Amino acid sequence: MKKISEMSDHEMLVELMNDKRRQDKVRYVKYIWYAIILVLLIIICLKVVPPVVSTLRRYNNFMDQFDSFKAEIENALSKINDFSLSDLFGGK
Repeated sequence: MKKISEMSDHEMLVELMNDKRRQDKVRYVKYIWYAIILVLLIIICLKVVPPVVSTLRRYNNFMDQFDSFKAEIENALSKINDFSLSDLFGGK
């Protein structure tokens, strides 16, 4: 490549156009890579999110059942505590 001071106007213009085309190609390649990465992220989210949501729902259902079971146990224990041995043996 010649020095800029040695180039004619036409040569500078051609050089600028070539550089612009090169930069445009690089920019388009970057856009394509960004699009590919975005599509991959969307696919990953579509594959990962539903099982995670399903697992969270199952966990929440389990915890609701556990809480109701816990409440039943606590209720039974409080009834047992209220029922004293003295009631069982007639005040002794």
